[in-house]
Amino acid sequence: MITVDLISPGGAFTPAANGNTQEITTTFSIASSTNTLTCNGATPFVSGDIGKYFMIRGAGSSGESSQWLFGTISGFTSSSVVTLSANATNTLSTTSARMIWGSDDSPAIRAFNTWAQSQTDSITVTLGSGAKGFIFASSDSTATRGGGMCWNVSYTVRVVGNGGVSGTTKFYYTTVFRAFSFVSSTHLKTGTGVYPGILNNGVAYLDSASAGDTSVKCKTPSDATGLFTAGKWAMISGLDTMGTGSPPNPFLYEYVLPTNVNGTTGIITLQDPLQNSYLDTWPVFTVGDAVHDHHGGPATLYAMDDGWGTDATFEGILLDLTATGGQTYSKGYKMTFRDIKLIDGNGLIPSGSKDVEFYDCDLSTYQQEIDKITEYIKYDNTQTGQLRFQSSVNRCDFVNGSSTTSGGFNGTPRFLNIQNSTVGNVIVGASSYGRDDSFVTTGSTFNGTFGYSGISDQGDNTGSLQTDYTFSSSGVIQMPKAGRTAGPGLRWALPGTRCYFSGQETSSPFRVIDWGPGFTVLSVTADSTYIYVQTDWPYTNGFPSWAKSIKVVGSKYLSLASDTVSSTGTVQQLVAATAAGYTAPGRYISKTLNGATCGTQSGSGSIAIPPITGGKLISMKINVTTPYTGVLSSLGWFKGGDSLTGGWVLAGDGSSILSWNPAIDLRTAGLRTITPSGVTGAAGTDQGLALPASDAWLSYWLQGMGTGSVSIISEYNGNNAVGPVFDVELILDQGFAETASSGRRVRFRVR
Repeated sequence: MITVDLISPGGAFTPAANGNTQEITTTFSIASSTNTLTCNGATPFVSGDIGKYFMIRGAGSSGESSQWLFGTISGFTSSSVVTLSANATNTLSTTSARMIWGSDDSPAIRAFNTWAQSQTDSITVTLGSGAKGFIFASSDSTATRGGGMCWNVSYTVRVVGNGGVSGTTKFYYTTVFRAFSFVSSTHLKTGTGVYPGILNNGVAYLDSASAGDTSVKCKTPSDATGLFTAGKWAMISGLDTMGTGSPPNPFLYEYVLPTNVNGTTGIITLQDPLQNSYLDTWPVFTVGDAVHDHHGGPATLYAMDDGWGTDATFEGILLDLTATGGQTYSKGYKMTFRDIKLIDGNGLIPSGSKDVEFYDCDLSTYQQEIDKITEYIKYDNTQTGQLRFQSSVNRCDFVNGSSTTSGGFNGTPRFLNIQNSTVGNVIVGASSYGRDDSFVTTGSTFNGTFGYSGISDQGDNTGSLQTDYTFSSSGVIQMPKAGRTAGPGLRWALPGTRCYFSGQETSSPFRVIDWGPGFTVLSVTADSTYIYVQTDWPYTNGFPSWAKSIKVVGSKYLSLASDTVSSTGTVQQLVAATAAGYTAPGRYISKTLNGATCGTQSGSGSIAIPPITGGKLISMKINVTTPYTGVLSSLGWFKGGDSLTGGWVLAGDGSSILSWNPAIDLRTAGLRTITPSGVTGAAGTDQGLALPASDAWLSYWLQGMGTGSVSIISEYNGNNAVGPVFDVELILDQGFAETASSGRRVRFRVR
């Protein structure tokens, strides 16, 4: 293990860092179009400040982030007056403002990295003793390094400050551009403009490969040696969900380490077996060029930047991003952050990494976007603001006392495990690209709202599902490749995705169908004009006439352990469903109701249990354990009471809407059981319990159940003995199997 200090490197490299950055918030004066700055509230300047970089808030133009003005201190007049290299574009008149200034430490970062690349052992770099501030004010001429401390270092690197959450060691930025990268400014050797000599824009198409394979084969054999090298990382991907942007956004991907490449056969041997299968028949949308990423689609292998494969740890550092207005990325093989605090700005964004882990960090001041092609991210005893998952990033563990603010999870990754942590609001499902497969909690608390997102496709050309797409009698959805407003790429049409039809009747009474009968995507292919989505839709009627959109269920697998705590009814329902052995959302609903919670006309009251997907009825049980004995001569619990909708279900194939208005006599005790084959236990004045069709599909069905136009809340609260108390259980068949899934395991090199 080699240890070196960035401020006192002992001749290992030059120049050394200064770590002399300081800040102050007080009153300042400077006139617009002038460069003389007066500090009214203090005397912080010394003659040695000449040449130091500065940023002061409020003196810049409105186009700058929060009106920050950047430059250098060019002259010293007194301890309260200095001359700046840049004129103010906004006047400060004895105005409270924040100023940061110090010597540029970027050259030392670059010098350290150049030295570190030549070392033959693991490195620990310390950042001086006591309180230190480092400012990064100049960019790196080596575009792939991007100022990264650990780029292209073959051994593990540990960067140790003296306290991030405590604010003892601070990193600052001075421009709206990223002047500092943790490892590398790039990841894939494609489309960045810095790899002009790379054959085929850094990517190779592959023959189909299966999970468990230990080799892949390039369709063009010379690509194997032209693009890839044994011991240098690559990424295999498939199913392009986006078709635009940088980096690419495949649904399936994993980082692989070639151990042998054969330019004659095109076969590349891999260190570890593949975790996913990749098909060469999947469609391609965007092939990329010198400045645009190649987005793959079919089985595709990307060459990684040579400097990407670094295992780096950063600890004890506060990152002040207030003035940057940009984003700081963590791109690399493995990055670990301990005792890191982020302030303001857009924060630190995991992107293009195999593994990113946060321990004992404070990320609570901003919304953290979890960017694309990151295999695994972990939060351990870490406080976060809002975590935003637009795409189905592979796997995330949120564990050991981690917490979010009320912003919580805005979307979720493909596999999410929450353990012994506290979560605010939760929106389950990737909101824009891909899907989520698994949401699992143990020993955790939810203190916000809980709902589903999932992608909804109304037709990506004109916005009319049934105009833009066709649905053949064999269950194939045909979608044009060009002209789609959401962009090219398979946002939702991915093998294994569970979808539902949503919409409403086209004529009065315009009944809304939230989760109609659905299907599973089996395969996806394309030609030059169309995308073909093969589904398991078993009927020959194509799109139901009322269908306006295709909706992806937020997560296919929901498992909330019994020690999950929340006052939210939805979370409680999911806990109960898990305990009963049901993990598909909305398959199982169980609730005990009473006179205060059984709802009234149009479902007002606590019976509403959103969100719930639909399904064909397996059984519905209503057990009146304490019959109503109050002042009303009759009391029923029934569907409807609303002249617009009434009670209804769908035919199993979604082709028609059928009336169903069951009513339960709450003055008569006993268990009523409704199944597709009939009714048992009907009693008293029960009526209309039998299904109108044995394959009837229920959509959000419990909502709207209630006692009609009467309310017995006051009577029940005044004397609970009058009842009623009754249990409701609903079990649905959604047409697909429930399977537990925890995500791929993640492998790392031993160094």
